[in-house]
Order: sequence, then structure tokens, then C-alpha cells
Amino acid sequence: MNILTAKNLSFSYDKIPVVSNWSAQVDAQKIYHLQGANGSGKSTLLRLLAGILCPESGEVNACLSAPFSYPIAYVGHRLGLHPYLSVVENINLDIVSHCNPVAMLESVNLHTKQHALVATLSVGQKQKVALLKMITQQAMLWIMDEPLANLDEQGEAWLWGQINRHLDLGGAVILTAHQRHFDHIGVNTWHMA
Repeated sequence: MNILTAKNLSFSYDKIPVVSNWSAQVDAQKIYHLQGANGSGKSTLLRLLAGILCPESGEVNACLSAPFSYPIAYVGHRLGLHPYLSVVENINLDIVSHCNPVAMLESVNLHTKQHALVATLSVGQKQKVALLKMITQQAMLWIMDEPLANLDEQGEAWLWGQINRHLDLGGAVILTAHQRHFDHIGVNTWHMA
């Protein structure tokens, strides 16, 4: 089943093309790994697909089906967390969630930090909170820019477990990752020039 279609996307910064005439289709239960050198336009493309940026030309169409509540959830370099709200407040902010955030926090050993201000967390802990916020949104397509960058081995294993569960439910994932040993089975690769 098709979740998202991008047709002829183009985008420029200061009249310098970053994404040119890019098209792709995202299917349910698939992982897409966007590869490319620094500055090749990966982050820009992810923001276009997530609807954060508007393309100069082309279009993005996403669909939604049960059991999901939203078509797309996004985690980028800027994690979208409010530093002076607690961990639980950040996870619950602006979404209707049917998940128990405390149980989710236990899965990443952050249950003792549930009332801590996000500003007091380490970079890796903040990354986990942003990922938990995305997961609790129950979106059909997860778009993640470098989600493994600040995670330790245990955190990476947890995220892959969440991704596999999401795929089993019929969701899909688009991500970037610089890890040299990125060889997850069944990953579709997109290359940016």
C-alpha cells in the first residue's frame, strides 16, 4: 500500500538548487534510507516530505489508514523539545496519545527523569525523548534525520525494535544515518547527488 508519493520536487536556497525534480513513492512496511554527502540536500528533502518546507515545484501527497492517527511524524536535528517543560510534558504536548508515557520512558531507562526539565538532560536523553514523542503520535510515516546519531548501542537496539513494531503495524520509515555499518536487512536506499 502506498503511504506517500512525491512528484518532481524542487527546492532552492538563495537561488541555489538543493533538490531538483525529485520523485519517489513510499510503501507501507518499508524502510527508506536516504544517503548522501553533507550538504547534498538530505535534510531539506526530509523537511519537504514532512511538509515543513513547501516545494518550489512538485507535490507531496500522504495518506492515512487505521490504526494510525496522523499521516506523518518528523524528528530532525532540532528536536522540537521545549527545554523548560518536563519530559512527560514534552511527550504529551500538542498530541492526542493513547500511549502511557511513563511505560515508554521505562523502555529507555528515563522513567526517573519523567519530571525533569528537558534542559537538564544529556544529548542522548533528549534524542530519546524526541523519538518517544514521535512514536506516541501514532503516525503512519516516521521521518527521522539522523535518529541514531546520539544513541548508545542500547538506544539503537531500542529504536530498531520500535521501527520493527511500527512496520508490523503497517507503517513506514524514512531516515538518514551516517553510521558506516548501516546494513539493516530490508532497507531501501535512496541516494542524493
